[in-house]
Amino acid sequence: MPVNDPFPLDISVKQDSWEKLQLLANVDPSFKVIAEEFNTMLQALNWLRENIGGEAATPSTTPAEELIYFGAGAIALTSGANTQGTELAAHINTIGFTITAGRSVMISAYVKRTINGQVKSVEKRYRFRKNNLEGTHGTGSTHGAIIYTDLIENGYERIIGTLNENDQYIDLDDIGSATIQAYINALDPETVSWENLADDGTEYYFTCVRNGDSQTYKYTGNLPIILGSGNTAVDGTDFDLVASSSEPVNNTVPEEKLSFTNNNASGAVTIDFNTYGHADVNFTANGSLTFTPPTLGDNRYDDVGLYVTGNFTITEDGTLNVTNTVGERDQTQRAFYAIRYWKAGSTLKFRCNISNTPLTV
Repeated sequence: MPVNDPFPLDISVKQDSWEKLQLLANVDPSFKVIAEEFNTMLQALNWLRENIGGEAATPSTTPAEELIYFGAGAIALTSGANTQGTELAAHINTIGFTITAGRSVMISAYVKRTINGQVKSVEKRYRFRKNNLEGTHGTGSTHGAIIYTDLIENGYERIIGTLNENDQYIDLDDIGSATIQAYINALDPETVSWENLADDGTEYYFTCVRNGDSQTYKYTGNLPIILGSGNTAVDGTDFDLVASSSEPVNNTVPEEKLSFTNNNASGAVTIDFNTYGHADVNFTANGSLTFTPPTLGDNRYDDVGLYVTGNFTITEDGTLNVTNTVGERDQTQRAFYAIRYWKAGSTLKFRCNISNTPLTV
């Protein structure tokens, strides 16, 4: 039969008199409860009520997961080599969030991490320890500001890219179904502090949630520029999608692909990355290298590698809108290209990390 809810407990904190303690002094501990022990049990019951069950929480046996994106604002608050917990919590508190009954919240945020001397932007995810407390959390909210110990890392890490000293990340929050250019063009510049993009070497990145997808765009348009309604309008060619939570879901090629090798290359060389997963090319005379991107399904990705020595230029064939051209090199140079192709929805995207080092001969 159902048990009536006894909370709130109308029980006061107890005290032991000197006389009582004297009477109980010789009683076996298994036959007595002193006030200190009773008060500890009372405190424990009230804590369980407030943090695990009761009016403040309505647990669900099958909670739905809710992923809340907080963008890259914590990177702007980072003062050292790595984003500290207090800096991440400060960013989350500025935006705030809401806990709804029957939902298990997962928090996603970009942080700064230094890995082997390289400064990276990394997406990390956290469980919220007080997920049972329904209502708003953050600065000025019902439950107030969170602290870093309220966040439990779940082990998810995704490197977004390399951070440079002049990189600036701008959070747009949730833009609904609007394109990033339409959203920015409609913004009132009086309501933001970042409308002036300077031509001073700064790389500008915009983070947002679009159609439930966390996305990061790099601004590639003209500088300087003043953004927002009534100012210079931007269009889709001014932004490059460099990261998306829909990328990647899994590799599109389950089996290992072939390797391409040509140690005596000259003239035009073509490599099709639908067939080859890695290419090793040495140019003994001036030449050009053209490669075809892999054909991918929606929200799929493929990683390929390219190792080149000698004199060469590089172009690519297909639907990519990024051209990666490298000037001629002599025989004492080599270059390694680690390339990721992916489909963000139905759009083919491309990211290339280049390592150029002298070749010991």
